[in-house]
Amino acid sequence: MQKKLRLFYKPMSDNQLELQIEKMQTQIAFQEETIEQLNQALIGQQKDITRLTMLVENLNAKLEDVQQGKPNEMIDERPPHY
Repeated sequence: MQKKLRLFYKPMSDNQLELQIEKMQTQIAFQEETIEQLNQALIGQQKDITRLTMLVENLNAKLEDVQQGKPNEMIDERPPHY
């Protein structure tokens, strides 16, 4: 014996259906705009991460040089006014 599923669906008038479709289209448009904004924010964050990663790598290389006793290029140079 197979049970029948009861669906709680109320038939809509054409006007109600049009309003529901319009509401859903508005929600989809808002979601698409939100997704685009989030995508742009993510792109900006990835650029920041890449830039900061390069900065950390450069700082690590300089730190290794200092720890190994290598002279700093800036210390050995004479100022331009000499």
